[in-house]
Amino acid sequence: MRTLFLAAVAGWCSCASSREAKTSPPVVHPSASPVLVELDKGDVLAAIMPHMTELEACTAEEGKRSPGSQGHVVMRWTVLPSGVVSEVAVATPNGPAELVTCFGAALRTVRFPVHEKQGAPIEFPFTYSFAPSVEPVREELMQGDILEGVAAHLNELGECAGRSRRERGARGRVVMQWTILPSGVVDAVGEVSGDDPDEVVECFVATIRTWRFPAHQKPGEPVTFPFKY
Repeated sequence: MRTLFLAAVAGWCSCASSREAKTSPPVVHPSASPVLVELDKGDVLAAIMPHMTELEACTAEEGKRSPGSQGHVVMRWTVLPSGVVSEVAVATPNGPAELVTCFGAALRTVRFPVHEKQGAPIEFPFTYSFAPSVEPVREELMQGDILEGVAAHLNELGECAGRSRRERGARGRVVMQWTILPSGVVDAVGEVSGDDPDEVVECFVATIRTWRFPAHQKPGEPVTFPFKY
């Protein structure tokens, strides 16, 4: 079975927001102002997700070349203030050359929100596997596990945000926090800050409580994540 997972390396994240998705219902991701000061992890994730088909095509070809293989490739690139990708390279040694080349070509087509301040190069790991396997319970969750879990449920949060927009015609911002138990179950969901109506926050809380993350051994710190729409 072919799979491709996203992860993120701590340190590349800035603190800003990206553009609002134009689908209906809206896809929630950190977003708001026409011209951002700088990109944050939500902007990066939102820009990459529409290109997952292209990235998965790269891993599919690698699977044909090396059946049953699995690996981890970290790609590094710079995003210019215009939103154009520049200086794409591989950050991990010994990555499959054809796969790295294909990843690089796909990433060069990604366009990020226009912003004022150019940030540090982005490092983004891609883990791929072409063979079914039973993974041992990991010691702790990584930032990439959190981002992958959030990305899988953005449309659900979009439903919550869509209610407010249909009723008020307004944009909003909310920072949510939750704890992930070693079983992968979400607990202690709440709002840290925001200006959303109570019904939107309640919808976010109820939705996030249904999420499930990979089981792990060591409890981590509470997850704090900003959402703008």
